[in-house]
Amino acid sequence: MTTEVWDEVALIGIQGEDDSAEVQWAARTEDITGLELGEKAIEGRPTLSGGRIVKKTQQADGTLTLKMFPVGVDSKTSGVSGYLAGTAGSSDPYTVLNTHSWKKNRIILLWASTLPATAGAAVGAGVEAYRLTVINAYCTNVTIDYTDKHKTAEVTFTWTPFNKDGDSNVSEEYSAAGGTGIGAAAATANDKNGQW
Repeated sequence: MTTEVWDEVALIGIQGEDDSAEVQWAARTEDITGLELGEKAIEGRPTLSGGRIVKKTQQADGTLTLKMFPVGVDSKTSGVSGYLAGTAGSSDPYTVLNTHSWKKNRIILLWASTLPATAGAAVGAGVEAYRLTVINAYCTNVTIDYTDKHKTAEVTFTWTPFNKDGDSNVSEEYSAAGGTGIGAAAATANDKNGQW
């Protein structure tokens, strides 16, 4: 059966440039509050003959905003603060300090009729699935909020559409019901140029 719409639950895997594995976030699709792959705008410019020529604008940066429910920080990189500020210390009580450095991340979003263990895991044959992968993304904002009477955080990642060599930072994969499936995401964060 073909899926009519991707909704409800998804898997999100985020892997920092110095991390050995993805940190998994189970997500409701409705909490992915903003996903912009980058506008590629054009502008019509009139000519004296009454026609139009097209002025092209370079593709804008992409952004992704996730609503998360942070409950603390720890020695791993699974804390929300770690994406923006840095890694917590290695002993309790854990402390995260803000930092001058920047950290690149790989973000994987996966919807599938049967979800695997992680967002970057292979999706088997016959399973309908859609996977969006972004590399070289920076966490650019964390907003803590208490509007719903409990602590939430909106975390925003931003990336350029291409790296310095012109290679894509975004890929989309889809396998239809009855198809061959989708292979596992590369352990090197799908970065063939070894940038991070």
